Amino acid sequence: MPEGCLLAQAGMQFEYLTGGRVTAGFHEVIVSSKTIEAIEKAKQEKRPLWRISSTVFLHIASDNVLHPLIPTEQPAKFPPIKAGLQVQRELQAIDLKKE
Repeated sequence: MPEGCLLAQAGMQFEYLTGGRVTAGFHEVIVSSKTIEAIEKAKQEKRPLWRISSTVFLHIASDNVLHPLIPTEQPAKFPPIKAGLQVQRELQAIDLKKE
């Protein structure tokens, strides 16, 4: 991230509402050997090992129907769906909910 900038990551429901004009970002937190190396280097340089992160999650009420609010070139990708069902499908897709 360039200094002085703010990163905002859109989620799946926002992608749905925009008909794909704004795409949901992918987020994954992992620890690899490079992560450990970076930690050790920061320690040696006496730099702080923390970061500030502020997370805000917004969800459409489960019984509301999600559909693009603006015209989309991909209507088949965004058929009307109840927000709660969309969330359940996403949780299944990332293996956080069993069928």
